[in-house]
Amino acid sequence: MKNEEIMKILKMIEDHKISAQEGMELIDSLEMQKEKKENVKKVLKIMVFDKQKSQRAADITIPFKLATLAFKFIPQDALKEMDKEGMSREDLLEMLKSTEIPDLLKVDTDQYHVEISIERV
Repeated sequence: MKNEEIMKILKMIEDHKISAQEGMELIDSLEMQKEKKENVKKVLKIMVFDKQKSQRAADITIPFKLATLAFKFIPQDALKEMDKEGMSREDLLEMLKSTEIPDLLKVDTDQYHVEISIERV
């Protein structure tokens, strides 16, 4: 739930446009909407292509809840390259936790091409 929305509701209560009870109902409604968005089923897709061998090194599709374990399958070179590009492992995990579905992330190293995407199921 966004603080801006709560502040608008509180301002309406302060200005006597709605009652405290109505304000509470609006806030409860916002919380329910947030919970619905967070319960969207998502999967994390990671595809790693080995450039030197001209073959796919890994093609992983896992439930979102297991996403943190998927980093064990990403080559260290690719993770370092992600860090160089300003996308740390922690940044990616925060993006995964968001209710929005992030765009496809592509990372290239000398040896690997990595694509990470989130899909709704």
